[in-house]
Amino acid sequence: MSFSIYNALGFGKRALWLYEVTYGTTTNRYVNDTTAHSIGGHVWQPSTVVHTDFRETSAIGRAQTTIAFPRSDTFAQQFLQLDRQPTKVVIRKVWAEDPTLEPVIRYTGRVIGVRPTWVTINLLVENRATELRSKGVPAVMQRPCRHAHYHRKDGIGCPAVLSAHQVAGTASALAGNVVTVAEAANRADGVYQAGILEWNGKQQMITGHTGTQLTLIAPVYGFAPAIAGGPQAVLIAPGCKLTRAWCQSEFNALDDHGGFPWMDEGSFDGRVVW
Repeated sequence: MSFSIYNALGFGKRALWLYEVTYGTTTNRYVNDTTAHSIGGHVWQPSTVVHTDFRETSAIGRAQTTIAFPRSDTFAQQFLQLDRQPTKVVIRKVWAEDPTLEPVIRYTGRVIGVRPTWVTINLLVENRATELRSKGVPAVMQRPCRHAHYHRKDGIGCPAVLSAHQVAGTASALAGNVVTVAEAANRADGVYQAGILEWNGKQQMITGHTGTQLTLIAPVYGFAPAIAGGPQAVLIAPGCKLTRAWCQSEFNALDDHGGFPWMDEGSFDGRVVW
């Protein structure tokens, strides 16, 4: 029996939602049920994952939905990393009582944001058609450097190479997002702020540095259980203060500084003055 025919039948039907999430080269499949299902040649694992309503709008950029995974889901925890991979999301619907279990695609999108809570990891998904309207990022004139730290492409951007500035260290403790790394105390407080901590190939931004304490912007997937079993080897790299002086003293890259420190304020700077 086809999906459309079964959909036209009376009440008493139970919908199953199938969630196919591709993260980089890895695809995970979930069904909002208590048992696994074999549908369409794939096995869909049981989960408490849910989604919000699909928005029907002519503004394709607003056709968003949110998928909520339980905080304990190890696959969803990968989205808390700094170096997230490209994603694809396909949401299908099937009727549980349909003997043919014919699914239909109800939504296709990509993850554009993550909003974790105490109990869930919420993935903000945007309609995939918005990729057709992608625009290039223009250069911005501002006093501090406009380049992304440790990122250079086609000869444009920050020339600092991450591997050349990483320092080997040992993480001995973790409390929330605060990591204790003894080697961090070898530099003045704040040097590693806006820098990068790398563990087991996974990277995360450092938002604070005081003595041996490094505060991360978010947890590193798998880091907490690993450090609970003993000290872990990490790599830490200094951040950038985006000033010409710091660019020269820390990275010797003044020629590539992307700021305009001599900009002056005036009546033609784009601000409304009355």
